[in-house]
Amino acid sequence: MASKDPMLRHLGDFLRKTREDLGWSQEDLAFECELHRTYIGGIERAEYNITLLSLRRITDALGIKLADAIDSIPQRKPPNPKPTGKKTRKLAKKKTRRR
Repeated sequence: MASKDPMLRHLGDFLRKTREDLGWSQEDLAFECELHRTYIGGIERAEYNITLLSLRRITDALGIKLADAIDSIPQRKPPNPKPTGKKTRKLAKKKTRRR
């Protein structure tokens, strides 16, 4: 079971809101996408690391695009790139000389 990763929480919240906007219960959605109702609840609570195939079944049943579900997840900030070039090499040489 996956920990409650922020990406999974955002995705689960999006799917829950979409389902509720349709007036569907978790059982209704489970029936439409042929997944177990407890699995739907687990996805909405970010307890499962959902597969792309299961996500597609759910988005098809909800009548939304797979891309919309994925786009509901906020993007992480990319890590700061490591500097490259002469300065980096000089710093690396200085660090090794101090030993």
